Amino acid sequence: MRKGTQSYEKDEKKKSKPSSSSFSPYVLVVLIVLAIGGYAAYNSNESKSLLRLYGDKSSNNTEQIPLGSFMKQSITSKTPESQVVVDDCSAQWRPDKLIGRCFGLKAHTEFAEMKDIPVIASAEECKAMCCRLGDKCVSWQYWSGTSTCKMGDAVRLGDESAGTPLWCEPNPPVTWNGYKIKSRIQSERERERERETNEASAKECTIGDKLPTQCFGMGPERKGTSPPYDRLNTEACAAACCKAKGCVMWQELPNRGCFFSDDNQEHYCDEYLGTFDGGRKCVKGFCGEKE
Repeated sequence: MRKGTQSYEKDEKKKSKPSSSSFSPYVLVVLIVLAIGGYAAYNSNESKSLLRLYGDKSSNNTEQIPLGSFMKQSITSKTPESQVVVDDCSAQWRPDKLIGRCFGLKAHTEFAEMKDIPVIASAEECKAMCCRLGDKCVSWQYWSGTSTCKMGDAVRLGDESAGTPLWCEPNPPVTWNGYKIKSRIQSERERERERETNEASAKECTIGDKLPTQCFGMGPERKGTSPPYDRLNTEACAAACCKAKGCVMWQELPNRGCFFSDDNQEHYCDEYLGTFDGGRKCVKGFCGEKE
């Protein structure tokens, strides 16, 4: 009798014990709802992050949030087709463009607010970042060939007399005529004359490396030595450098003139072959035609 009772109790326990393989429909529904809610919250946060830099074309109301950690998330994202880069400084930009190489601007990673952003995808994003930096950024330039964004204080463009040491070449990159001077071919008489007059007298030079990209630090344009002091063409520029004592390199471009450098000058030849895009804000004392 006791055995029968024990067997009955064991059977009842087996029936009352829930199966590990069964799953309550109610619990499943709760988990699905939680999952959907979490995804919606994540997606909402991502959208807000993008809207801080990008604005929806269908609305004029764009969330304006100070520059900060959001740029680490959104600035490297590919701009959605339905969104545009927000330019809050549209009324501040000067009309001129910085299409030639600028000197003195800093890479965007040197600014604390964006040191963790490795690559800037476009000129529009570089411009927007400069806008959000406020007074920390007056000028910006994007280098398409290296996806580099550079920013900084006010810059002079070409021959402008603005009181700033930063400067930008006013013309876009082009291919120059020019060479380094490898050696001078001189007769004994020419060498003697050079020693006596301290002036070069070589009539022929052996050329070295070609200089197709613009070189900087070569001084002012060289022109003819007698009236009407005409601009030198390619052949005349090469000959003038060959005859000039200490000249180590020369460059010429028809619409820019002849330039050459001696070995005592600090010069730099650009190796960058891409294009530039950039601009400047209109600030007090530095606003061009708007002043």
